[in-house]
Amino acid sequence: MNLKFEPIRKHLDLLASSVKEAAENWDRVTPIEDIWVAEIDPKYMGGIELCKHYGISQNKGVNCVIVEAVRGENKTLAACLIPVNCKKADFNGVVRKHLNARRVSLAPLEEVLEQTNMEYGSITVFGLPKSWPILIDSSIISLDRVIIGAGLQKSKLSLPGKTLLELPNA
Repeated sequence: MNLKFEPIRKHLDLLASSVKEAAENWDRVTPIEDIWVAEIDPKYMGGIELCKHYGISQNKGVNCVIVEAVRGENKTLAACLIPVNCKKADFNGVVRKHLNARRVSLAPLEEVLEQTNMEYGSITVFGLPKSWPILIDSSIISLDRVIIGAGLQKSKLSLPGKTLLELPNA
């Protein structure tokens, strides 16, 4: 079974409010017409499940993990984009050093959902708070298209990998 992707502006109803706002205000190098959305069965929203069910190569699927970096009294929420087929992300090495943190852990789910206006299992970098750093695994950028969440469990985005570098704080 294949996904039917269409231009994002044709289906704003498939986007979380923050993702919809980002799409409506998009003014980057990549034309908005190159960012697509598809409706999915929410039971396959997880990266590996999505790829298996819809016949998508796992190297095109991307997970967005929100971490909380702490140094003293300072806390920073940040997004980490990693390939679906990644066996182990180096949160306490590369991510911790890049964010200049003493420790890094998964961000509190309630806080992430509240600040993003997105649904669990479909958090995406498209439409995140502009103050959040976005760390992207370098292997993702060179892909012709990647598939990421759309902010709602019922949909996914498809966009050129290089477009991710156009996001605020990427």
